[in-house]
Amino acid sequence: MAKFSVLKMDPTSLTTTSQLTMSNTSFGPVGETHNEIFLEKTFMASGYLTGVGFGIQLVLYCACVDMLWRQKQRRRSNIFLIAYISVLCAMNAIWTGTSAYGLQLTYIDNRNYPGGPFGFLLIEFSLPVNILSLASYIIGNVLADALMVWRCWVIWSASIGTRAYLVMVVPVLALLGSLAMGIIYAIETASPEGFFSRNATNFGIVFFALSMSLNLLLTIMIVIRLWIDRLRVLGGTVGRRYTSLMTVFVESAALYAVSSLLLLVTYSVGHPINQIFLGLSPAVQVIANYLIIYRIARGQAWSTGTLTIVDNAARRSLDIETPAVMEFEKE
Repeated sequence: MAKFSVLKMDPTSLTTTSQLTMSNTSFGPVGETHNEIFLEKTFMASGYLTGVGFGIQLVLYCACVDMLWRQKQRRRSNIFLIAYISVLCAMNAIWTGTSAYGLQLTYIDNRNYPGGPFGFLLIEFSLPVNILSLASYIIGNVLADALMVWRCWVIWSASIGTRAYLVMVVPVLALLGSLAMGIIYAIETASPEGFFSRNATNFGIVFFALSMSLNLLLTIMIVIRLWIDRLRVLGGTVGRRYTSLMTVFVESAALYAVSSLLLLVTYSVGHPINQIFLGLSPAVQVIANYLIIYRIARGQAWSTGTLTIVDNAARRSLDIETPAVMEFEKE
């Protein structure tokens, strides 16, 4: 026979709870400023949004792997792309996991740290778990930027051939500079002064500024090149597939360009809301890259031979239409 237990509650506890609920007693943080409390709130919100971003990018990752694996042609390049996006997904997983653990350390394991959660945040970023978190962020950021540099070269080389190497000098130098600043930023953040020190902030601004400038530059370069090519092939069905507004948005990774701009502005002025954009930034960047790779897997992305395909399709269309026009004129 099943046994049931009845939870007995002390009436006095209900009275006490009722009294506490109805009283005006505040149990909020003591000895912390409004800005410090707001930073703690944004830090927690960032942890939740990081998980949301990871879930979205995980779905896109699975879709890309499925699409690439089912392609029977270009198997070697597909395997490379699967390995590449797997590394990106792993970096984002590390970032998400360490962010969640950071919340646990701040609000549960060290809740009584002198100065409260804000006091612990000042030293938390020098802990090994957060060094790992920042390293995964920087690695994922550089890998995603490298993909954008490659896509920009593909789009420009499709139009101007080997001269695209000259166009890509500045983006490549910016990518190398971003990598160097990212390493220095990680070292400064791991120092005893921590994430909020002046040196860490200064190097962080340079790192985010380089990464954002690189992405904005690549976005502008890709948009300009696609717009020129759009004018060239305007009107053709095949051409519109490669020059539509959606193509321009995805190929230029405009989504991440906007996100990185918000992060740079809020971080440089020291506004606590930068924590939210910092938490979302890795997922947004990875999502922008997955959208490009998904188009590659479907054969809808630009390649070095795209304009040749479009031109050939246009010629075939003219060859079909010309005889019809001539027959009409004869009649």
